Amino acid sequence: MRKLTLILGSILFGTVLNSQVNLTVPAPANNGGTSTLRAPNGTAAHTTIRGHLIIPASELTGIPTGTSLNGLGFSISTAPDVAAGGNIQFYLENTADVTNLKSTTWTTAIGTMTSVYNGAFTLPAAIGPADVILTTPFVYTGGGLYVAYDYLGTTFSTTAASVFCNTTIGGGVKVLASATTTPPAVLTGSSAFRPEIRFRFPNPFTNNLAVLGVTADKGKDNLFFSNTQNVYTTIRNSSSATLTNKVVTLAVAGANPFTTTQTIASIAPGADANLTFSGVPKTVTGSQTLTVSVPADQQPANDSKVANQNIYCDTVGYSAGNVVTGGLGYNTGAGIFANLLVMPSSQEMYVKKVRPRIATGAANTGNSIKGVLLNSSGVIIDSTASYTILASNLGQTVELTFLNGNIDVSGDSVYYGFRQTANATTGYFPLATQDAYIVLPNKYCGFDAFGGGFFTSQAYGVFMIDAVISSGIGLSSNATNGSICAATPLNLTNSTIFNNYSFTIDGTVAQNGPGSTYSYTPTATTTAVVTANLATCSFTDSVTVSLVSALNTSVAAGLCPGASYTFGGQALTLPGTYYDTLPSAGGCDSVITLTLTNVVPSTSSITAGICPGASYTFGTQTLTVAGSYTRVIPNAAGCDSTISLTLVQLSPTSAAISQSFCEGFSLTFGTQTITAPGTYTRTIPNAAGCDSVITLTASYQVINTTVTQTGATLSVPVQAGATYRWIKCPVISNIAGANGSSYTPLVLTGSFACIISFPAGGGCSDTTDCISFDQTGIEGVNLSSFVEVFPNPTTEVLNVESNSFGISSYKVLDINGRVIVKEANDGVTNSFKLNTSFLENGTYILELNTDKGSVKKVFIKQ
Repeated sequence: MRKLTLILGSILFGTVLNSQVNLTVPAPANNGGTSTLRAPNGTAAHTTIRGHLIIPASELTGIPTGTSLNGLGFSISTAPDVAAGGNIQFYLENTADVTNLKSTTWTTAIGTMTSVYNGAFTLPAAIGPADVILTTPFVYTGGGLYVAYDYLGTTFSTTAASVFCNTTIGGGVKVLASATTTPPAVLTGSSAFRPEIRFRFPNPFTNNLAVLGVTADKGKDNLFFSNTQNVYTTIRNSSSATLTNKVVTLAVAGANPFTTTQTIASIAPGADANLTFSGVPKTVTGSQTLTVSVPADQQPANDSKVANQNIYCDTVGYSAGNVVTGGLGYNTGAGIFANLLVMPSSQEMYVKKVRPRIATGAANTGNSIKGVLLNSSGVIIDSTASYTILASNLGQTVELTFLNGNIDVSGDSVYYGFRQTANATTGYFPLATQDAYIVLPNKYCGFDAFGGGFFTSQAYGVFMIDAVISSGIGLSSNATNGSICAATPLNLTNSTIFNNYSFTIDGTVAQNGPGSTYSYTPTATTTAVVTANLATCSFTDSVTVSLVSALNTSVAAGLCPGASYTFGGQALTLPGTYYDTLPSAGGCDSVITLTLTNVVPSTSSITAGICPGASYTFGTQTLTVAGSYTRVIPNAAGCDSTISLTLVQLSPTSAAISQSFCEGFSLTFGTQTITAPGTYTRTIPNAAGCDSVITLTASYQVINTTVTQTGATLSVPVQAGATYRWIKCPVISNIAGANGSSYTPLVLTGSFACIISFPAGGGCSDTTDCISFDQTGIEGVNLSSFVEVFPNPTTEVLNVESNSFGISSYKVLDINGRVIVKEANDGVTNSFKLNTSFLENGTYILELNTDKGSVKKVFIKQ
């Protein structure tokens, strides 16, 4: 078992601790507070400590007026590592004050008080009482009390003891400690943490029966966990005489009113009687109180105890109410806290959420916890996301939702709780606990951080952890895979634990009452919704069922001669009509009708060819000779089918082609690369699949580069497959548009050549010699073709350019021959610009005077 480091909110030593001679009453009763600073703690830092506190009359009802007190002490909540001690002086004073009005000056404060003890005092190394017997008894007069203490330590512990405190009165205690042997003269410390003082006095009662505690199976119970419960109580005889025939009453008020009694036949002085009230009804949700009481006696203040309880549809837990009285944790380590829950087995049960209440310690803030669900073997079967504790969560419940939440744990013993994450720097104690005189055994458990290491405890009080559960109503039907056969009743059944069942069929309520079953015959796809009630709790489930009709199927088959056909376990050899009945997918009968007919064999014929030296595959035969062949295979009906093959002889083919190419280049012929003239062959399959021989005659390409001039035109011979490109010489430049076998220059003189190319057959070319061209002085030469005017028509300027001769002057004439402009150029030029902007729109004649003669050009002005 993992060792825990724990902070306990409170361990009750008994509201009234009894013996036959003396009674002890703690006041003010602790409410979960503890302190190492308000009373002697055993360390050298508290070598001396002085303090005084107020206990008003409302907190002293357990002490009868006129009682002579004979003992005092503290309630130790955390023990020192070793016993420590020294001397203590106690002071008492009766008062009507309800707040601490005493002076902070020590001598003034105790000036009106009575010293009731001055002697040895020991802090034991164990949780429990640290009491002294008064040397001077003190009579309590029935009001409030001031208590003062003056301690001087002589032996010391390393770890400090803490005492239980009550925190209800601000400034209720004024106190100061010192590490020196000189006690403080002024009490500068003020706090609401008043130490719980144990008052002892002689037992004055001859008839005092006290109710020490009361608890139920669960403080937050659930209707699914049976409709009755047990209530437990402890009764003590706090009188000095044996009591007989004492009636103890349990009264339940609220959601489930109920009253019952038990009689204690005899109980000795100082003895306890542990009673169990079984069969206490629990059938309605809501809040209620469980009050256990005894007959009125000499001490009415302890004649009854009350426990709060809530009954839920979805919540379950053991703590009663929400009052936090302590904190529990693994300090700097990690581990799991969980409550045991034995789940009912009558229907599906799911744990959806865990709701731990966080203890009030500030160190819990910023640390993380994670909800867990464990099976009966301590194995984690579900968990929640990690949750970081906020300051606003202190003293409050946090809700953690399980990631799965759909694990059916009906009939299982499960543990629900949370994992504390380790914090090696600052220890913390996140689990809120609740003190109770009666703590049920084996309910509050711990595990290692990932399961295992199980332990249970009653010493730490009630673990304040609730669970949110849900349940199914156990709806089932006789449908198969969501279907039912036509004309078959649909039977709906549910768990029998509920009080009422409402059956709604396709939106209409069909039955409502205590009956958990319902049956009807659907005529189509149907949806049944069942709402079950357990007292005020309501749960719903539904089922949708489709209607399946019998399937009547007809099939046809053929029967080959001499064969048989298997149908429904029969081997059929004759044609006819046959029937078989089978269950369908929905469990309904299906009738299959077979029509069996005779089938005759079939025949077919094919023709194929075979090349010389080749073979032909026909079924399992490999044929190499032309001829007629047969094979038998099953046809589509499964009967024999005869196939006849006519195999004919095929012949090879041949072809011849010629192709030329340029010397220095190559030809591609199949997989061959040809670089020289000659005859070449290659073999390829022909259309029939036989060999075809192709013969190629390859020769070099011959280019004729002879240039002739006829008049003003240059020509080369026309050659098949050739392309032509005329160029200027000697500086090589292309002539745009000169791509024919002949070319007429646009100049009177020049030098020209032609590039002859054959793109096919290797892409070769050759260039003719450069030919000198001169038309100067040739009669009949049209000089106008050597002059360009542009743009024509023109609007502003007309450009005039001559390719072969100079222009010395010009005239512009209208269409009627009248001279409009007559100009001489500044010298002879080959080009000039004529301003036409002043001319009216129309047609004009430009007459040019050149060194070769007169030239006329027509232009249009727009």
